[in-house]
Amino acid sequence: MKEKGDCLRKIALIIPNLGPGGAERALSRLSNVLNIDEHEIFVVIFNEVENSYKVCGEVINISVPSSNNKLMKMINIFKRTYKLKKIKDQYQFDVAISFLEGANFVNIFSRKKEKVIVSVRNYKSLERNSFYEKAQNILIKYLYKRADEIVAVSKLIKQDLVKNYKIKNEKIKVIYNSYDTNEITNQANGEIPVDYIDLFKEGKVITTVGRLTYQKGHWNLIKAFSIFLKKHNEYKLLIVGEGELEKDLKKLVLELKIQNNVIFTGYVSNPFPIIKESKIYVLSSLFEGFPNALIEAMCCSKPVISTDCKSGPQEILIEKYYPNYKIRNIEYEDYGVLVPTFDGKLDFTKTIEENHFMLSDAMEKLINDPKRLNHYEYKSFERAEKFSNQASYENWMKVIN
Repeated sequence: MKEKGDCLRKIALIIPNLGPGGAERALSRLSNVLNIDEHEIFVVIFNEVENSYKVCGEVINISVPSSNNKLMKMINIFKRTYKLKKIKDQYQFDVAISFLEGANFVNIFSRKKEKVIVSVRNYKSLERNSFYEKAQNILIKYLYKRADEIVAVSKLIKQDLVKNYKIKNEKIKVIYNSYDTNEITNQANGEIPVDYIDLFKEGKVITTVGRLTYQKGHWNLIKAFSIFLKKHNEYKLLIVGEGELEKDLKKLVLELKIQNNVIFTGYVSNPFPIIKESKIYVLSSLFEGFPNALIEAMCCSKPVISTDCKSGPQEILIEKYYPNYKIRNIEYEDYGVLVPTFDGKLDFTKTIEENHFMLSDAMEKLINDPKRLNHYEYKSFERAEKFSNQASYENWMKVIN
């Protein structure tokens, strides 16, 4: 092991909390990745929540929880900045890496002598245009330039930051999320939750995993599945996750009269046995950063169908990626199936549009083609192995050093 002065660092990983979510899962994995060479890892959170991910290193809770009140959101930024400054004074970090916009702002505001790195995990310019998102976009444009480095989780996010936020190209590095395929494979060999065992007796299950939020576009998947059921009413759709749109999505299921075929599981700590035993996995997102759940499904050797949302799916499923290429029909790519993305309209009515038929058609064609299913089972896992912990570690150390 080398001396600290040569290569080892005191590294702070900063995030609002460690609850269920893609960024939280990515931080958990990064804490383990950076521990490969025994760097001193400190995870700074703003508050504790249930169902937290485990991390490597000391957890420091500054105890300033989130609020839904707009004024309190602003006040919290100042409270968190003040407390994080004191933590940085006390621990004298070499590097502070933050995840998600709120943590990124506080990391920049509280900077001392450490290297400040912010991680951008979503295609920000496509997020809903609420007052809060508008305020965030202004802060991103003016604050992120003050970070030492910006890490984008996809090439298209980097393009978005350069084009729409006027950030210099050379300040932004692309580092894909990392995955431990062995760990996920082992978890996938676990037991399916007892409530869902009977659903898998015939293996006719389609699964999606993700928070029930606007970003994930579940209402479009539900509508597409209602069309699919007209020819395949023996199939079930498992929607794994929880979130603020749950009541609206369940109401839509009732209006479409498909409640016997759509199951909402809520939060599941280990969804991988469910994914492994499903026929296919579907991602219906309107926008992403680099969709963890898609690659995790591929780690389980599942054939995947994804919308061509910005960003991530093309970079994952196409070997030779072209940034401005747009999917206009069902396309069978190197590592999975892509369909056109949906518009951003939040619609819980029974209205069916062309892209719903296209997604339904993609599901039907894939399940009816055993040869293609077997091909994508093999190619999924092959692709997932490209996003290894070792590759991630090497890329992060280039940025950190």
